[in-house]
Formats: sequence, structure tokens, C-alpha cells
Amino acid sequence: MSAVFAISTPFFVCLFYLILTGIEAYKNKCSKNRRALFVFFTAATILYFGHGVFFSHNTDLIPFTDWLYATCNLAVYPLWYLYICKLTQKETSLVHQLVILLPTILGCIAVGIVYIIMSESDIKLFIDHYLYHNQYENLSTLAKAQARIHSACKVVFALQIIPALYLGYEKINKFNKYVKDTYSDIENKKYQHQCIIC
Repeated sequence: MSAVFAISTPFFVCLFYLILTGIEAYKNKCSKNRRALFVFFTAATILYFGHGVFFSHNTDLIPFTDWLYATCNLAVYPLWYLYICKLTQKETSLVHQLVILLPTILGCIAVGIVYIIMSESDIKLFIDHYLYHNQYENLSTLAKAQARIHSACKVVFALQIIPALYLGYEKINKFNKYVKDTYSDIENKKYQHQCIIC
């Protein structure tokens, strides 16, 4: 029972915030930053759903949820950074957003395509040997390719963390300084450094 609680709690916490931000985004249709936060919590909720499926060993769902997990895992820090951009600057160009999300898009496509062309036996080998035991031995060619893509996704995820946090905090500091220098009385209001790590 405690294992089920531990597995499901992050999902339900993210789902709760997803619902709240969804309601706020619906009420304030013109608010780009609320929509950006809604997208972030959508990714976080899907991420933890995939996490729950993995730890509950529901192998029938894993090919689909693992694809979602790999995609959302690569998306959470870029989406957090884009949310900070929406809060602290007037406009974020579509090109800028696509560049930030490029590793997510590439990871999504690569993992998805290999899952589509893998046979059931390839998928079973991949799940049993790589996903649950992190082993490359005895994998078929496609299962090995999927394992390498997953390993690359893990490296990219790790490389995203420091730049996303550093650039996000820089934007917050710059915005707070701009507000302080521009307005005579800010009533002690400023953006706080908050980071949600998934």
C-alpha cells in the first residue's frame, strides 16, 4: 500500500496543479503565462503518469507511456524556462521556443519511430533488459538502438538542468532589477526564485 502511495503521489500532486492552472488559464484566456504554466504542468503530469506505470510494472502500457515519459522528461526544464520567459519579457518568438524545445522534439520523434518499427519481441527484450536492468547484453538491433536513444535522452536531460536554471534565475533577477529601477514603490513585490524539479 505504501509503495502505491509513493508511486502515485507525484502524479496526483501534478494533476491537482494541472487542474488549477487549467481553470486559471480558461478564466484568463489572454494570459500567456498562465497557458505556459498549464503546458508545463501537463508535461509534468504525463511524466509522472509514465513514472507510475513503470514502477507498477504494467508492461503492456510501457511502449506508449515510455514514449510519453521520454518526451516529457526532455520537456520539463525547457518548459519551465519558457514559462519564466513569458513572465519576464513581453514576447518570446516562435523560433526561440522551437530552438529551446528542439531536443524534446528530436527525442520524441526518435523514441516514437523506433517503438513503431520494433516487433513485440524487440519491445519485450528492451523492457526486460534495458528499462528494468539497464543492460545492453542480448538486445536485438532495434532494442539496442532504442536503448542508445534512451541513454542519449538521459544525458540531454542532465545537460538541460544547469542552463535552464541559470538562465531562468538570470531572467528573474534582471526583471526584478528592472521593476525596482522603473517604479518608485513596488510594495515589496518581486518574483521569487522557485524551481520545480521533476
